[in-house]
Amino acid sequence: MYQQLVAAPSISALEDNLCMSHQKVIELLAQWYQNLSFNCGIIELEGHKGHYNLLA
Repeated sequence: MYQQLVAAPSISALEDNLCMSHQKVIELLAQWYQNLSFNCGIIELEGHKGHYNLLA
């Protein structure tokens, strides 16, 4: 389980050109929570393309 999380591409940096989307991490966490019967929602952050919040 942790190997999947660590393997998911996600880099947050102060410089925009170094930042990566963390969508894959959010989707993975949402899947795990849904398997535990949580209702989940994923919302992209305004003004931060490729960055998401997970609501569970």
